Amino acid sequence: MKKASAVSNRLHQRRERRRLKRSASKRHEASRRQLPVRRVHSFTTVQYSPEYRRYYEVLKCPEKLNLAADYDSTIAFLGDVRYHSNRRYVRLQVDLTSLQEISPAAALLVVAEFDRWRSRTKANRLTPASLEDWNPTVRRRLKEMGFFEALGATCHIEDIPDEQEDRYVRFITGRGSDGEAIRRLRQGIEGLGPNLVDRAALYDGVVEAMTNVHQHAYPKGHRVRRWWVSASVNVARNRLRVMVADHGAGITATIRRKGFGEEVRRLFGGSDLFRELLEDDARLLEAAFADDESSNRSQTGLNYRGKGLRQDIKGYISENDSNGRLRVFSNHGKYVYQRERGVGVRAFGEYVERPFRGTFIEWTIEGYGDV
Repeated sequence: MKKASAVSNRLHQRRERRRLKRSASKRHEASRRQLPVRRVHSFTTVQYSPEYRRYYEVLKCPEKLNLAADYDSTIAFLGDVRYHSNRRYVRLQVDLTSLQEISPAAALLVVAEFDRWRSRTKANRLTPASLEDWNPTVRRRLKEMGFFEALGATCHIEDIPDEQEDRYVRFITGRGSDGEAIRRLRQGIEGLGPNLVDRAALYDGVVEAMTNVHQHAYPKGHRVRRWWVSASVNVARNRLRVMVADHGAGITATIRRKGFGEEVRRLFGGSDLFRELLEDDARLLEAAFADDESSNRSQTGLNYRGKGLRQDIKGYISENDSNGRLRVFSNHGKYVYQRERGVGVRAFGEYVERPFRGTFIEWTIEGYGDV
């Protein structure tokens, strides 16, 4: 009897400990639910899931991604993606249901960031959530650009494009100047309609951009060392865009600074005290693309090294009789070279508050040739 009573007491004590543990766990979960959502980055918050009893981070997208009208929020979102691509073992959800508008340039930059993310994280794929709730135009644009392939995922929803909308060439990524990549880009563009006048000159610019990435953009030993290229075509408006992006140091960082004053800018450019000196990025871009060789500079400090920027990258817009624009972002600098038939040429550099980490080059050609 005594032995049975002792066993019964031990069982009772175990049940009581379990009951107390469950009660404490419930109180702890209730207190967690009352915790406010904590912001980590511009578009990233920390939330708690009672169902899975754990914290996780949520990356939410702004309503618009556009380098023209919504530059700051676009760069901030891309910065959040870059931040997470450099981390591992973090539970993260990406919510794109709020995205209502995305430009061709922003579409390529988003694809490049997520392609980088998947290549650097432990997982082989990233799963998009609530695809049926995405904006149909955004979903189609990202799908055509190759966004889901970059995630290692699939999208079975078919969205029919409007005749007035841009169509996209699937992104291509690589290292160095790649003839096969240029061939695929050309086939993708021509498969959407246009027969480009003097197309070799445009592709020379793309090759030059690829070569600059291979030779100058990334420091030795950098894990990424890649470029991403794509294009968009609007047959109804006779408009073509070709875009190249990289995640390197940027044109302005690789151009040689001459003299003590520019060395001071290089050393102290990150300080608010020297904010006006950061405008040097815009001046350096202007100098890099200047037609006057005495104003042109390159990484080596030799004038002839900058000819690729002036002649190949800018050449198609400057030498062909069509409406066109070259747009370049690099660190705190923005450069625009615009040609309008019958009006003339406008070129300027501009300081941007939020830096673009890397280099982005975009050619926009209107009236590109026979369709």
